[in-house]
Amino acid sequence: MREITPIKFLTGFFMMASKGINTYEQWAKEIGKADKKKKGVTKQAIWDRMTSGAVNFAKLVLQEKMTEQFKYIHQRTGGIFAAFKNVYLQDSTYLSLPDELVKDFPGNNNDKHKRKAIAKIDTLYNFTKGTFSFFGLCSFAENDQRLAWSTLSFMKKGDLSIRDLGFFVLNALEEIRRLGAYFLTRKPFGVQVYDINTGERINLAKQLKKKGRMDKEVLVGSKEKIKMRLVAISLPADKAAQRVRKAKCDRDKRLHHSKEYYTLLHYVIFLTNVPGEIWTTQQVADAYRLRWRIEIIFKTWKSGFNLGKLIHRGCTDKTRVECIIYLMLLFMVIFQLRWYDYFAHHTLKRYGKHVSLLKLAKLITTFIEQIIMNSITETQLQKQILKHALYESRKDRIHTMEFYYSLAA
Repeated sequence: MREITPIKFLTGFFMMASKGINTYEQWAKEIGKADKKKKGVTKQAIWDRMTSGAVNFAKLVLQEKMTEQFKYIHQRTGGIFAAFKNVYLQDSTYLSLPDELVKDFPGNNNDKHKRKAIAKIDTLYNFTKGTFSFFGLCSFAENDQRLAWSTLSFMKKGDLSIRDLGFFVLNALEEIRRLGAYFLTRKPFGVQVYDINTGERINLAKQLKKKGRMDKEVLVGSKEKIKMRLVAISLPADKAAQRVRKAKCDRDKRLHHSKEYYTLLHYVIFLTNVPGEIWTTQQVADAYRLRWRIEIIFKTWKSGFNLGKLIHRGCTDKTRVECIIYLMLLFMVIFQLRWYDYFAHHTLKRYGKHVSLLKLAKLITTFIEQIIMNSITETQLQKQILKHALYESRKDRIHTMEFYYSLAA
């Protein structure tokens, strides 16, 4: 049996994954193509190495690359984020798995009341550095609120955490404040707020119908009574109507939304401990829009890197699935640091153009074999980026990266 070194193991996988294929035979072929000594391996050799040791290896290399300081990192500071040392975005994405894995990755029920297998990837992304600080792999059934505590160890004084609604835990937010850090989150409907002077519950629906918006300090939680800044802004009529339609078509027939609930759908309501001296009312809303950055990253993973295709019906072994996911996360970390951050900064500085994350991901997967084999130069790759990986110029609206850079400029 031919020896499969760690670098061969990784290289073969990356080349295979870039084609949207996941078979042991293709993996073995790609290792043979990348091996300068032309020593091939068999698919059986790959299968033999698909053990818990391979999973641990992938996790260790992933962690190493996440903590490694790359020379390509460019700090994103200034603008409305000038007051913060690091800006973190926390969110989760989901992957549908073969039904055979439902015991290992229990998900929700489909229309036929059959439980599906779903994996969840929890992510903490450092927008300031353009790096990933944390990955967690678990089942869909694991509550985001339990995961809300998992990333607090990364928070330091002066940092900012922008969190998805699913990670809302009052005590975790209070811990962020205690650390001397900041948070920004949307307010869940069921969380009550109280007047900071009288302690009486605030009827947000009633007050917002009168005033249209709100920016004031309140006490949050019926038991905790934690002081926070509440910011509420009315939505454009079309977006509010879309929210209402979605709520009325909710698949869960057990939900009977109240009149108050439908009224509040016309507003976006935030909770934060960032004071008014740092952010205006509008800047609170603008800052939360940064969360779309992580949504674009998730979209890039699934469509740009074929993540969904790699876990096909034949992947019924938990070890194999975990190994694939960790190896893909490793590839994404390398992509983000070595290619995207470097070329995005270089292209903007030299040509005044913004590089699309999704388009660059598709371009890199097209040329991954040439990149690994060193048969394409940086200059040649830059030319391809200028042709195929830039945002299109629009007169009617600015694109995503223009918005991000305007926030941090």
